[in-house]
Amino acid sequence: MSAKKSLGFTLLEVMVALSICAVAGIAAMQATSEHINHISSLEEQTYASWVAENRLVFLRAQGDDWHGKNGNK
Repeated sequence: MSAKKSLGFTLLEVMVALSICAVAGIAAMQATSEHINHISSLEEQTYASWVAENRLVFLRAQGDDWHGKNGNK
């Protein structure tokens, strides 16, 4: 066999590099998806908090307490 200087990558090296990139890409996509779901949940909780706070302010502005008009049942 003649000794040839190797120039470039072998097919195996390229396949290993592509596999590593694919695994990293899949992990990044999964993390992004989980982050988006978490953001969506926080958004819903924030809206619910605003609705509840607005409702309480409305009830307080009417002057009613929890038992009816001015404490009368």
